[in-house]
Amino acid sequence: MVYILDRTGMVIANYVITLSPGMASDLGLDPTSPTVLPNGAWDVDHKKFSIVNPPAKRERTIAFIGRFEPEKGIDRMVTITDAISSETTVRFIGDGSGRELIERELHEPINTGQVIIDGWVDHDELPNLLNQCRLLVVPSRTEGLPTTILEAFACGVSAAATPVAGIPDIVHDEETGIHINSDTPERTAERIDQLLESEYIELGKSGRDLVESEYTFQQAVDRYEKIIETICT
Repeated sequence: MVYILDRTGMVIANYVITLSPGMASDLGLDPTSPTVLPNGAWDVDHKKFSIVNPPAKRERTIAFIGRFEPEKGIDRMVTITDAISSETTVRFIGDGSGRELIERELHEPINTGQVIIDGWVDHDELPNLLNQCRLLVVPSRTEGLPTTILEAFACGVSAAATPVAGIPDIVHDEETGIHINSDTPERTAERIDQLLESEYIELGKSGRDLVESEYTFQQAVDRYEKIIETICT
């Protein structure tokens, strides 16, 4: 029903605004069409989400943040975690039907403290948690333009993510993170272990720079001003 309503709305609308060109393409829209405005406003509180603890001083910690569901790739995250170096701590922040899978398949690293299931946390606690991490892993099968990635970037955390929908518009491969599309869990784990080394800390800084240059509140206001001007003219 939601899908039908979405499609109907897009067909009868004079203009369709999406948050990124990748999202437009994922919806079956042409981001170059004059009736599609693919750079809608999105912003992150880059003062609340900021670098407090320098990434180089953080422990080798990665995080999965969101619903523990198949569309978010929780099964992929479990297999990646199983192949990750034992020197790396993996935090699962969220909850969902996949919690049982995590507890069953990763019971040994949970017992040793390598894997931590935080459950849902208050949004105000996220900046502190992100400042304890070096990398965010987003193995989703479907997405929009994830706020979680932008919030992680604002805290100096790079991302390893599947390049679906709007993700490639912010996770620039080898610049603000890496793409983990068709890699095996073992290869993905190997690449993640490399990203946690000190020479890759600059990727987190590049993410912070992206947020400051394109995803502040003022940038969101400026984008909508341009969108309104386009529609009115």
